Amino acid sequence: MTFSFKSTIQIIILLIFQSIPFFFTDNAFVESLALIVSAIIALVFIIQSPDCFLWIQALKQQSRPKSITFAIFLGLVSGFLLYWLIVPAMANILNDTTFQPSIDKLKGNFKLLLLVFFTIGLTSGVCYEMVWRGFLQERFMQLFKNKYLAIAVAALFSALLALNGGVAIATGVFLNSFFIGYIYLIYRFNLMFVVIVHTFSDSLYFMALYLDLPTKLF
Repeated sequence: MTFSFKSTIQIIILLIFQSIPFFFTDNAFVESLALIVSAIIALVFIIQSPDCFLWIQALKQQSRPKSITFAIFLGLVSGFLLYWLIVPAMANILNDTTFQPSIDKLKGNFKLLLLVFFTIGLTSGVCYEMVWRGFLQERFMQLFKNKYLAIAVAALFSALLALNGGVAIATGVFLNSFFIGYIYLIYRFNLMFVVIVHTFSDSLYFMALYLDLPTKLF
């Protein structure tokens, strides 16, 4: 399918919804709601033209135990690199104190940890990846005719929409989004795979809080 005016309008609509949290800093409810609504909109767009999205063609092969296990491993590794190394390093270099997350109530609170994990899985995992990988990255591939440029552009937009968290976290978001986009590409458009990777990547920090483990290396 050739890239069309309709596709452009769809991209703009989704980017607008994804940008809503930028104007409501530190409001987790608004952020989650925007992610859920934009994922529903993306799903409607996808249903209208399913043949344009490669992950649908591979849907039956996306629930193998080995793939799920490896996705969890990649998620934990990327989460450690992002929150323990990249973001703290960038914060030190840029003297950026914006990103200082800490939820003391999580320490030893398993029920709250499950709630946080479920919320992250639904929003950062399913909803975010439905929009950014399941729809936008594939639309960008149609637009630019270059898979790697599509990954970079999707990651760049993702980082720009994370600037309200500071330059350090935006840099980390760009690198993590590029990594997940590349994983999505080399694992043959396996959307379930990147949903699991993203869920565990974003959950690792909160798991460390629950276990009362260090949440930074320096």
